[in-house]
Amino acid sequence: MTAAATRTAAEPDVEALVSAHLAMLAGSYLTEVIAGPGRARYAFSAGIPDVTMNFAVGLGTGGIGWLEETARARGRAPAFLAEGEAALGWLPGARAYAARWMVAEAAPVARDDLALAGLALRLTDGPAPDASFLAVFGACHDGGPIDAHVARYYVPVLAAAQPVAGVATRHAVVFDGQDPVACATLHVAGPLAGLYNVGTRHTRQRGGIGLKLTRRLIAEAARLGASHVFLQCAAGTHLERLYGRAGFRTTFSPLLVCREGARDDH
Repeated sequence: MTAAATRTAAEPDVEALVSAHLAMLAGSYLTEVIAGPGRARYAFSAGIPDVTMNFAVGLGTGGIGWLEETARARGRAPAFLAEGEAALGWLPGARAYAARWMVAEAAPVARDDLALAGLALRLTDGPAPDASFLAVFGACHDGGPIDAHVARYYVPVLAAAQPVAGVATRHAVVFDGQDPVACATLHVAGPLAGLYNVGTRHTRQRGGIGLKLTRRLIAEAARLGASHVFLQCAAGTHLERLYGRAGFRTTFSPLLVCREGARDDH
């Protein structure tokens, strides 16, 4: 096996995951990534105010002033990803929320569980998803305030997504007959695929559709040449357990440190 093949097959490290994440969202959720002191970078979303889309990475204690200034200039609350609770003391008045960055090996599936359940999968290429995708994506949280937040901020940004050099984007919609019931987005950049926007219409949840779709897209990532698929979710949730059942394992457990009251509702 060549050295290049060995690197491709190796599980990605934290730096590779974070860099891929920032690159994959550059055409949609993220407007720009601003370089800071040392290895610090600040991800900024002009269209979405949530701290999950406006945060710094690679930050040291000496970069807090830069973070606060950068966030304030863009109308955002200061937030950053960190390893270890000691970072809580860096930002006065901050709270921390535990996240999971999970990785699975991209591999074919032995059977298509969606088809076996009588469901059809439609895949489309391009940065912006179609209307059926957006209809599902905006209806995954029981029609309440979270769906309203998604409709106000996320749906318009996704609908206006632009291509990113070196990143291939494939959107998936699951149909039950003519009705779209679930969705997800797969970004592929070299050996890494990122799984985003996974959701099931709230009236169809708890039926295993999300798990079936996740497994199917792991196989799709392999077909597109990726060696690993990664995703992010909140720690200790049913989503973390679902992704574990799909073959994902946690490789990075950062804290999202943000100012008190800055937590988003999505």
